Amino acid sequence: MHREPGDLSKLADIDRRPPLEASPSGLTTADGVGLSFLIFTLVAWFLHVSVGWGNETMTGHEFRQAQTALSIQAVARDGMRLDYSTPVLGKPWSIPMEFPLYQWGAAGWATMTGSEVVQAGRFVSVFAFCLGLLAVGLILRRVGLSWGAGFGVLAVLIATPVYAFYSAAVLIESTAWCASAWFLWGVLSYRRSAAWGHLLLAVVAGAVAVLVKPTTWAVACLPWAFLWLADGVRLRTAGNWRPWLLQAGVLGAGLLALGYGWVSYADHVKAQNPVAHFLISSELTGFNFGTWGMKIDPSTWELLAQHWHRDIVSPLVLAGGLLISLVGRQTRMLAMLGVVAFGGIQLIFTNLYVAHDYYLYANAAYLVVAFSIGLAFWWDRPGAVWQSKLPAGLGIVILTASQFHLYRSELFQDILERPAQESKLPGLIRELTDPDDVIVGHMGDWNPWLAFHAQRRMLMIPDAQMFFHAAKVDQNIALLADESVPLMLVEGEASRQPRWVTQRILQLDLHAVPLLVWNHAITVFARFDRYAEMAARVREIELAEISVPEDDRMVSPQLLPVLSALVQEQISPALDVIPIAGNFPHGVIVADIEGSKALLVHAPTELLFTVPADSRSVTVSYVVPSNVYAERDFDGLMVRFELWDSTARPVSLSRDWISPEEGHAPRNLVLALPEGDSRQLLLRVGAGPFNRPAFDQAWLKTLHFSAEDSAQTTSAK
Repeated sequence: MHREPGDLSKLADIDRRPPLEASPSGLTTADGVGLSFLIFTLVAWFLHVSVGWGNETMTGHEFRQAQTALSIQAVARDGMRLDYSTPVLGKPWSIPMEFPLYQWGAAGWATMTGSEVVQAGRFVSVFAFCLGLLAVGLILRRVGLSWGAGFGVLAVLIATPVYAFYSAAVLIESTAWCASAWFLWGVLSYRRSAAWGHLLLAVVAGAVAVLVKPTTWAVACLPWAFLWLADGVRLRTAGNWRPWLLQAGVLGAGLLALGYGWVSYADHVKAQNPVAHFLISSELTGFNFGTWGMKIDPSTWELLAQHWHRDIVSPLVLAGGLLISLVGRQTRMLAMLGVVAFGGIQLIFTNLYVAHDYYLYANAAYLVVAFSIGLAFWWDRPGAVWQSKLPAGLGIVILTASQFHLYRSELFQDILERPAQESKLPGLIRELTDPDDVIVGHMGDWNPWLAFHAQRRMLMIPDAQMFFHAAKVDQNIALLADESVPLMLVEGEASRQPRWVTQRILQLDLHAVPLLVWNHAITVFARFDRYAEMAARVREIELAEISVPEDDRMVSPQLLPVLSALVQEQISPALDVIPIAGNFPHGVIVADIEGSKALLVHAPTELLFTVPADSRSVTVSYVVPSNVYAERDFDGLMVRFELWDSTARPVSLSRDWISPEEGHAPRNLVLALPEGDSRQLLLRVGAGPFNRPAFDQAWLKTLHFSAEDSAQTTSAK
């Protein structure tokens, strides 16, 4: 029995309404009015975009903008590669996320014009948005609007906060949105004409969209999917199935396969980096889609509604615009389709939209069309001007003004309040390091802003990787063996995890005493062989944010207090050679330690010994008690022996970093003494990297000089 197509078949003709005919000159007077209003809106938008254009800071999800900018910076340096670098998670430096079309364009513009990376990224974003507006205008024509009515909808779109703000960000959003808009126009045109040119446009634009950002392409696929299903319902009775099947095969399965191919390739590249495993697509499933519980939780949609209000439209304006669109017979289905596309994608990628308001860039246009299409069709209604174009035009002007007001009262304030210059920390890093150096950071997350602004490759170690995948971090540290790593930065949780820091000190041969503390928050360590040079440079830099540890200044023997006969007598049960000067922060303590008498040398301790003239070596033994290693606050200590001569210039004999990571390990050393006169041996015991000396204690068990060279001469680490 023959059955009539259901209501879904009505969707098949949603984009088949003929647009109003233009005048022989191309545009009617009404179209000219609409174009003038669009130009006025564009000018206002460009004026807002120009505010802060030259700023180095990137307001609005700076983490993601800095990640993109860092990739652009690398492309400009290394050239166009599919496995482009984002040097923030160590070696190998490639952790490709999206296909780098946007990065290539921005790097090319920066190279060609000599502009800075941030400004080049903003230019490409603005250009892509404007190009996408043309596609949206053509789509509006395709659904039956006149040019003038379409210009009005575009004006509302331009003034919408998410487009006014993020179209000038260093993000891939506008590039993906532009490609998706041209994809949708190509699909609509192909459905109407079955012309191969339109299919080719849809394929090329869809390929760009799915490679650059598949979640944005997916938004364009939602209305197309409804139309495709509607076509299928209509074709049950009669029609040519070939275009319908081509859409499914080429635009559906074909583009999905292309997107899957890129994700597989990107995952393969990312898998080469031990630390970057958390960025592989299989690890991001929950982050991308969220949980089923999250999707049905009312609080989730309350958060999303807050994003809608701040980034798209106020509730009152939305309700009024949708009411007009849903009342109109011609616009009801279009408005419903726009709302479904807007909300449906958030139901799929729920967590992404909750966590990042800029994701609304992909789907906000559908909601804008939904609440403004009613006024646009009202503009095109036949009849007297005061019945159609005057009230409809006034409504569009009010909508546009409302959108601009919302933008200026919310997101635009972030631009006005952002500083023109970046933090001074990146400049300090550039001052202290060379362009080819690598910086290691324990700073909570892997925020790329520092790597980008410092223009240095970095290994940023997220706290989560240390808690759950410490072995992978060790693998990545090992990959840096052939690199120069002169600095390590520590902030947040890592400063409460001394074992992480002491492990890095051993692995990277860092000085255990911090080089500086930045803004009372970031502790900076330097490689031992560059510490003295960097410390001298730091003391010449006048920045209020810098505080320099005072306990690592070179102590001259002349500055140490001479030990009294009573103190020397107290020391004598532990040592054969008695120091002549020194500093005991906790007093003189001698105790039985592991079977023999020993002298406590608790950080910070300095002891000065006179070296007999004929001495060629010194034998020393010291130990940190085994129970100390179990203390959480024990962050290691440094034991040094320095030889001072009559020129008051020290020679380092031993630098021993005792780390809590290594466990109980008594030291028994024989140190060679260079020839010279009037020599003095200085023992220095320094606290661990965070200067928490409660358990930073060692016990000196032996110290005696020998007139003979020892074949067993050893040195500490």
